[in-house]
Amino acid sequence: MTAIIVENLFPFLAFFFKKNKVMLKVNNPEEHKSKYEKYESLDAKCLTERISEEHDRGIKIDDKTSRFVLGLSISLAVIGAASGSFAMLLSDTYHINVIAILCGLSSLYMLCAGMTALGALKTLPTFGYGTNHEIALKKGESSYLAMALFCQENVNTVRHLRNEAAYQSLRNGFLILLVTLAIFTIFVATPDAISDSLDDEKNTSSKTVLTS
Repeated sequence: MTAIIVENLFPFLAFFFKKNKVMLKVNNPEEHKSKYEKYESLDAKCLTERISEEHDRGIKIDDKTSRFVLGLSISLAVIGAASGSFAMLLSDTYHINVIAILCGLSSLYMLCAGMTALGALKTLPTFGYGTNHEIALKKGESSYLAMALFCQENVNTVRHLRNEAAYQSLRNGFLILLVTLAIFTIFVATPDAISDSLDDEKNTSSKTVLTS
């Protein structure tokens, strides 16, 4: 339960650790041979088709990430404009500070989402293509093809984890922005009540200090 909460609060950190764990499998496939040996039960043609499917899947995931970054840039522009509007409409320094902190936190999540999504520009290794692949295919080397499929699946898992982390960060940013809008509405709707409440707290604190 704790792990799930931490992952949702800090998705970019969860992605970093999970990515390293998955890439260890890709960089040392022989250590995980027991996991892809069962793939060898498929014939060379079926394995090749599965590898091709994973290549197409990787391209689709990267395309989705590119569109995600475009939407993110618009979101950041909206937050920037909203922050300025909030500051202009509020006169109390305390209220402005609260809104500024929340908007800043929302922007931070958005930036983390963008940095995570921009990882799609970094080239990930591709398995199951090239001269060696053609030679192995001609010889019908199921062992090589099974390993290539296993590695390509794990590389695509990294792509999936990256997109999920970026989405979760973006979601958190929007949730904080929604909370900010709600608090802003309360500040604008009941400024006198909030001001009186703050004055009461200050007076109570002063009396406590004097009594002490």
